[in-house]
Amino acid sequence: MRSERPVKRARRGGRCIIAGATMSNGITRLATRCLVAGICLSLAGGTAIAQQTQTSWTITVDCQSGQSINEALAQTSPFLTIEVRGQCVEDVVVRRDGVTLRGIDPQRDGIRSPGGPDSAEATLLIRGARRVTVANLRISGGRREGLRVLDSTDDVTISNCNFESNGVWGASVTDSTVAFVDSEFSGNGALIDTIGGGLIAARGSDVACSNCVSALNPQSGANLGAVAFSGSTLRLLDSRIEGDTAALAQSYARLLIENTELVGVTWAFQANAYGTARLTGGTISGPMLAKSFSSIELIGATQVLNQLQNFVTESSKLIADRLETNQLSTTLGGLTLVADFSTGRLVNGTAVEELMCALGGDIVCDASTLKGPVSGCGSCSP
Repeated sequence: MRSERPVKRARRGGRCIIAGATMSNGITRLATRCLVAGICLSLAGGTAIAQQTQTSWTITVDCQSGQSINEALAQTSPFLTIEVRGQCVEDVVVRRDGVTLRGIDPQRDGIRSPGGPDSAEATLLIRGARRVTVANLRISGGRREGLRVLDSTDDVTISNCNFESNGVWGASVTDSTVAFVDSEFSGNGALIDTIGGGLIAARGSDVACSNCVSALNPQSGANLGAVAFSGSTLRLLDSRIEGDTAALAQSYARLLIENTELVGVTWAFQANAYGTARLTGGTISGPMLAKSFSSIELIGATQVLNQLQNFVTESSKLIADRLETNQLSTTLGGLTLVADFSTGRLVNGTAVEELMCALGGDIVCDASTLKGPVSGCGSCSP
């Protein structure tokens, strides 16, 4: 960017040298060179405020004044912090390392896609970047996703963000490692006849979501709260996940869920096509499905509502055991059907309301298993 109209704010002979310039994009930048250790803080007039230390810039972007996050991202510095004020209407792309995008309140500060056929698929795209933090922002209006993270495998953190009213997913993560904390996904997945919903981890990603809520995603196709797909691992901790299917592990993916409430209309969760779902503690509202060489492991989990039936089918496995830390046993509500050469075991005080085996399926119970009616399970006597 071309600099013009120098601002004479240089001061010499002290600890710092501060020089300012108003740039052609309307952002006033203050460059600060610290000669000895210390903190140099200055404010500048103009449409943006920037502060620089030896290795970092901090820039405030006032969205209501028409400023651009993308323009602020063009600043060259090993570490860049962009303070977002208000709702910026633009599709933002982060392709560099060492970036923090943060607001103060996600109800007030955020990024909204301008929409239309020429808009990007994601409101916020993070691609091939490391050491990126996004905090306290509402991210909305994406043609497909609110947030898309691609090929970013080192220290990407999303904290206290709301993902609302995006076309397919609130957030999608592909070939990346991302930690979500205190974030919400709602109102996503409005496109007709498209699988979508809250959060999806794909293609070998490693994603954690702690104290998250994924709910009220009114998908007109398949409404999914949280998905691990194609070799990915998705960890859900101390969260609440809702959906037509609340959680899904598919195609060699893993769901690792702790102290989380799953609420599903059709399925509370599914493991499909070599998928694995492990639930430690927490509650399950709705039935469970394991199919096509998949497995479900329940450790001290409680199925509080199941008006239909749990299915374990197509050479899949069900394991139910006790959580040793609090000696809480697993409870299975409603009917559990083990079929099509599927197997499993129910041990250490597991309670099952009703159990049926068919078509070569069988399951092992130990002496402590609390059973209701049992049918066709040779290794679990009534």
